[in-house]
Amino acid sequence: MDKQFIEEAYRKLKGSVYLDKTVPFLRMRIVEFERGDIDKKIENIYAALNDEIKWKAFKKNILETINVLTFPKEIKTKSDNVIEDEPIVISNISGTDVTIEKYNNFIDMCVEGHIIGILWILTIGYGMDKELDNNCYGNRLNEKLIFNDQTTTASPNLFKPYFNQYESWRNQGLKKADDVVNNNSNNDEDNNKSVILTMLDLSRYYYNIEITEKIFEKMTNTFYDNKDDSLNRLNYCVYDIMKKYSELCGCDKEYMLPIGFLPSSIISNYYLKDIDEKMSKSKGGVYYGRYVDDMILVTQIENWDDLKERILNEGNQCVCNYMIKLLEESKILENDNDEYSLSGFSKLKFQKSKFRFFYIDKDGYSTIIEKIQDDICKNSSEFNYIPETAIEELDTDILKFEREDTVNKIRAINKSTIDKYTLSKTVGKNIMMSKFAEDDTAEKFAKSLEQVLNHKEILSNYTLWESILNYYVINNYVEGIIYLSGAISSAIKHMDEEKNKSGEYTYLKSLQIENVGNSLIYYYLACLTRATAISWGEEIKKALQESIKVIKSLEKYEKFNNLYNWMNIENLRKAYCNSRMINKSLLPVSIEDCMSAFRRNDMKNNGGFFSLDNYLNSVLKCRFSKQNQKYAPYIKSPFEILYSDLINQIRAGKGELRSDQESVQILCKKYAENFGKMDEEYIKEYIEADFYDGGKYIVKIKSDKKYKDSKVKIAVANVRMSDEDILNILNGKNRDISKRCQEIGRILNEAIRYKADILVFPEAYIPLEYLKILQSKAAKHNMVIIGGIEHITHNKLVYNLTATILPIKSNSMSYAVPFFHQKLYFSPQELKEVQKRGYKPAKGQKHTLFSWGDMYFVTYCCYELTSISLRHEFQGLADIVFGVEWNKDTYYFGNIMEALSRDIYCYCVQSNMSEYGDSRIIQPTKKDLMNILKVKGGINASVLIGEIDIEELRKHQNNNTPNNGVYKPLPAGWDLSKTNLKNK
Repeated sequence: MDKQFIEEAYRKLKGSVYLDKTVPFLRMRIVEFERGDIDKKIENIYAALNDEIKWKAFKKNILETINVLTFPKEIKTKSDNVIEDEPIVISNISGTDVTIEKYNNFIDMCVEGHIIGILWILTIGYGMDKELDNNCYGNRLNEKLIFNDQTTTASPNLFKPYFNQYESWRNQGLKKADDVVNNNSNNDEDNNKSVILTMLDLSRYYYNIEITEKIFEKMTNTFYDNKDDSLNRLNYCVYDIMKKYSELCGCDKEYMLPIGFLPSSIISNYYLKDIDEKMSKSKGGVYYGRYVDDMILVTQIENWDDLKERILNEGNQCVCNYMIKLLEESKILENDNDEYSLSGFSKLKFQKSKFRFFYIDKDGYSTIIEKIQDDICKNSSEFNYIPETAIEELDTDILKFEREDTVNKIRAINKSTIDKYTLSKTVGKNIMMSKFAEDDTAEKFAKSLEQVLNHKEILSNYTLWESILNYYVINNYVEGIIYLSGAISSAIKHMDEEKNKSGEYTYLKSLQIENVGNSLIYYYLACLTRATAISWGEEIKKALQESIKVIKSLEKYEKFNNLYNWMNIENLRKAYCNSRMINKSLLPVSIEDCMSAFRRNDMKNNGGFFSLDNYLNSVLKCRFSKQNQKYAPYIKSPFEILYSDLINQIRAGKGELRSDQESVQILCKKYAENFGKMDEEYIKEYIEADFYDGGKYIVKIKSDKKYKDSKVKIAVANVRMSDEDILNILNGKNRDISKRCQEIGRILNEAIRYKADILVFPEAYIPLEYLKILQSKAAKHNMVIIGGIEHITHNKLVYNLTATILPIKSNSMSYAVPFFHQKLYFSPQELKEVQKRGYKPAKGQKHTLFSWGDMYFVTYCCYELTSISLRHEFQGLADIVFGVEWNKDTYYFGNIMEALSRDIYCYCVQSNMSEYGDSRIIQPTKKDLMNILKVKGGINASVLIGEIDIEELRKHQNNNTPNNGVYKPLPAGWDLSKTNLKNK
């Protein structure tokens, strides 16, 4: 194990906590860790691991920093209490006094201790994870984490994405149940069968695991060479960290797993390896999956079994009895006076009231599975789409009703609560969309949020504090920061955290454990300093100083008062920037570029890093340390690299933008830097740029989609804009783009619903910053997006850009690569308006032939199509020609596109403003069949989707014999050698 290995482990630690809402205090420790000489600190870890004397002192220091933080898991107010046989009162306000009913604990420890944890994962835990069956889904390590059992990738990604694993765990079980009930295997020997879907939830799993030194050694010793001193030190240090933490929590001989310590994830999976195997082999089991402490088991019932008859005669309790007996006979469950635990693990208990058994009879209606899937898909599918309103209000969806009767009866409502998931989702969407909203709507949402966040909701949703602060900061709503600080302070003052520290929570009375109040104050400091690190100036300073006063007024909770001082908060905010631990999704360009354009302590400037206008107009060139760039907690995506490069060229006043060929070179170089390498091969297997036919550009993107044998769905946007929109940009006037962004959202969502492969917008329609949202969906749904960007003015130059966003989709990555084409020929009227205001167009660029999914296409921007030489450049090569237009002369351009379809012998797609019309898809066939779709008019934005057949087109491009008179003959002088290039 060398120093580089430790450096890579540290980067993985940063990457693992970068967006984790549960451990902002660890992020804060990391940024403080980097305020010193980080390379020296890495050197000290390396030295300690290789020297017994240094190691003893090093480990002692780690163990002395361990602290136990306590957070609320469940909170109640007096108004939540319902007295049996008494009237029920439902209100939209809540009592001020709150009581903590249930608690959660997290480990707080020095960064060195967490680095040791990551090193343990990479050397020992990795082997344990590899031995786990695929039925264990939670917290699984990336498969490409270790190479040749010796070296690790420089990527900061440690675990597989949580959401992918969770969805797979849940959906696979439902799918298997449906397959069995409906005999979806189509196997004649398998008749459809009834199933029982069993869901089990272990109570307080991490707290009730019993780890002894003997058990720990048995689990880990086979996964490393115990003659290796450094690995021995790592292994027993992880055990000692668990031991010290558990002792603080009152454990004596058997130790729990600390939440917030990443090795706990591996150990918790491996701990139940034998149970997982028994579950998988249980009688009738056709699917089993575990996600940490949640288990799903699908059991098929043989057709000769009399269970159905017993249910009909004796009731549904038979299902419960049947499954409990089955699990007991399989040595999985043990019953002790109606208390159920895992066999061999007496402390790992299930609450019987939380057992869930779904019996789906093969002859009954199977819609119960469909209903579960529909409810789940309703939530998860929302993330497939983008918001269709710039700012979402806190509407009725935020309320969750509990009923005892039909939804038609008001009196059936028993209880009203705030839906945490909806609240979190709405705040997240509004952060993403707020820069495209009208000025007053951002404040309206902030006010509605304040109405919802009473004392109970403030504390119940403490993991949302940073997101709420982010919303306030990027909307320059500093009053919100002061409000939230005051609301948190007030909620903590009215919080009773002692009442329920009994029974399983008795250990929380120990003075060695941090109480809830102090833990929350510590947590809020981490949220406050990170969220405000992207905004500087007097207004933010006043809000922070007011927040300091409010928090320090909590006399009962003074443990972290010393951290709430202006100097410390100022230093922490700078450290978040320097360590690259600020939230990059809030920034207009990369963190490195932002940091070089703003001073972190500029009190004269009330702007923030999050504003693109501020960035473009900044003339500063600040020094920003590249020293710790190798520890960046994220991978810069291809979109981020090329989008930032475009912005920087505009900011520098470049009159001629990089060619697509040069952009690919920049991308390959910059992407390799993610891994600390100069080798540009990291992404070259997915993208390449080349010249052909005397200097023409071609860019090829590897895609899982292949269109030689399937049809292509093309979505054409039908939208409208006013000439005033362009003039307002040229005149430097502010304009409201919220309505247009809503339209783009609706169009994109419709294209996603119909699984379009390509989406085309007109010229000068998409706001530049909205590309960041579009690209995320292009990558997720493997969709090409082509469209014109609003005119950009800077340094007396005007840019009229067409964006072509190409997705890279494979098992190992999901990215979008943007290419930007500066319009080669402005129209006479456009040029007149530009020059009249003292601007000049940036120099136009050559066109590129793109290859994606075995499909070749080129895009022209409006007036460029009037050039005979330009539009015939790709004859024999292009399968599709796209025209993005803002054009009144539809008759002329319509004739051009019809002729072009025949001359180049390809599909032609044009997207024009709906006011002028003629948006359509054309094919080189006889006139009656020429238009696959054609549209004009409408005051509402819409999208039409047509299908093209690349394989059929290629047949005729390679053969001059018309197909029954449908396809037209090839034009005279057709060069088959060019067409053959596509077939290689």
